[in-house]
Parts: sequence; structure tokens; C-alpha cells
Amino acid sequence: MGNLQAIIHKCRAPETGYWAEVPSLPGCVTQGETLEEVRAMIQDAVHAWFTCAWELAMRGRKKRLAKTDIMEPVFS
Repeated sequence: MGNLQAIIHKCRAPETGYWAEVPSLPGCVTQGETLEEVRAMIQDAVHAWFTCAWELAMRGRKKRLAKTDIMEPVFS
């Protein structure tokens, strides 16, 4: 998996802080009061986005997994 790009926006007054989005992951957005906070939050948001997508994909599987199968999300 390649690098994902996030866009960080400064909130407009009277709001304070920043919000961020990952355009290639629909709905992957977050906010924070500082640049440091929003950068950490977008990492969490990306992780949550992929975890949710993986769980939804696994629910839709028609083939049952064997008890010996090991399934886990992989993030780079």
C-alpha cells in the first residue's frame, strides 16, 4: 500500500483549530485544536476507516473460515 495524502484545513473563525480529510477514503475526517493533534487524529481516523472496511468485508464473505485460519488487518 502506498502513502495516503491528507489535507489539513484551518478552521474559520469563530471556530478554532484544524480539520483534516483523506480524499481517497470517503468519510475519513477528523479535527484537532493544534496541528500536532490533528496529525495524530488523522492517523487514528485512517486506522479506524480501514478496520471498519475490513470488518464489513469479512461480514460479507460467503465462505466460512476454518478454525485454523488466521485473519487480521494489515496496515503499513
